[in-house]
Amino acid sequence: MAASLSVLGLSIGTTARAAAPGNGSVTDPNIAYTGRWDLGSATAAVPNWTGGYLQTAFTGTTVKIKARDAVNFYASVDGGADVFYAGVRGTVNLTPTPLPQGNHPPPRLLPLR
Repeated sequence: MAASLSVLGLSIGTTARAAAPGNGSVTDPNIAYTGRWDLGSATAAVPNWTGGYLQTAFTGTTVKIKARDAVNFYASVDGGADVFYAGVRGTVNLTPTPLPQGNHPPPRLLPLR
């Protein structure tokens, strides 16, 4: 099942790797938010303080994020180095080189304020 996650207006396109596939919504129980987040909107989760991040596992070969506004964030996929994305908007591919097919641990996304 494809998932879409809204974070700072970011959407992560993945397939969840939990016992029950998620839908990628702000309230998806497969998404772990750390830090202070405003989850009051059905369409976007917004960190209230610097240092907030989220994680969710996925199955497949790619993971993408859709940003509604220009944002800065770091992302780490499959335990790799943090990659800085500056002023990105629209769809951002976090895996420009597709990963091996299968289950992947949660990518870590650290939005910047």
